[in-house]
Amino acid sequence: MNRIFLGGIGSLGSWLLRALIFRDELKDIGLTVMDYDKVEKRNIGNQVYTIGQVGMYKTQAMAQSLLDWDMRHVFNQIEFLTGRADSHLQINDETKLIIDCFDNFESRLVLQAIGDRENIPVLHFGFSLVSNRPIARGTINDLSDFKSAGDQDDVCDLKEFSGFFQGVGAIFANAAIDYLIHRRPFNLVVGFDLSVKNV
Repeated sequence: MNRIFLGGIGSLGSWLLRALIFRDELKDIGLTVMDYDKVEKRNIGNQVYTIGQVGMYKTQAMAQSLLDWDMRHVFNQIEFLTGRADSHLQINDETKLIIDCFDNFESRLVLQAIGDRENIPVLHFGFSLVSNRPIARGTINDLSDFKSAGDQDDVCDLKEFSGFFQGVGAIFANAAIDYLIHRRPFNLVVGFDLSVKNV
């Protein structure tokens, strides 16, 4: 079975994963999902998790959510990894696409290095602030737009933008599926009004 590796299931990755699991195009594709963080109270509203999941690892909480959403058929196709992306990370030989939604540059570098070594495309997705409003970026095998994101306040903690995070998750899920099927290059910027530019 072909697989997609998804790193990071926070404010972007959790919504992206939720959008992906409802897509017919992925019904025969397995997923490997990795995160190390635990659900915190500050995540509620901006991520798919519930107050009852506070304190759980996000991978455990996501697995529970899939069952709560009556998605057992999807649950059986997902491998959950609770850990950090570091130089020891090995990904499944059947992986055809890596999706990076990590919130730190070091983990993004690890995924890109794996992609380069294994000749697997890496889609990098993330948020940043411009004029006090969030934007989202999506690139293929290119981390240049993400180098300075770590210097900013955590965009994902801004509760007033929770609807934006959910919308971007759906937009980037579409971009990932389109890339998986057609291999069309993209460099996306999504504005606060959810307008999409391919620059």
